[in-house]
Amino acid sequence: MVGYSSSDRQQFFGEITGYDIEKKCLEIDVKNKSSVGDKLELVLPEGNIEFTLETLINPTGEAITVTPGNGYTVRNPHTGTVPKLGLVARYL
Repeated sequence: MVGYSSSDRQQFFGEITGYDIEKKCLEIDVKNKSSVGDKLELVLPEGNIEFTLETLINPTGEAITVTPGNGYTVRNPHTGTVPKLGLVARYL
């Protein structure tokens, strides 16, 4: 057991826990490290969406460049379909 998710292609980044309609941001419960510039994939019941992570916002509203791993909640701007459920994966 290694203590983190592992794959040749993707790593589980986090779980979508909500959507801030006013700020148009996904709320993500982070499970593994990711940085601005990483290529991510929203895994949604309606279909998957690939995108490049351009902005991370911490709970106090400050822009950050990296999430070190589990235990963080971040927001990411998102103007597409508003998901009720979903996961986020990071391409390796």
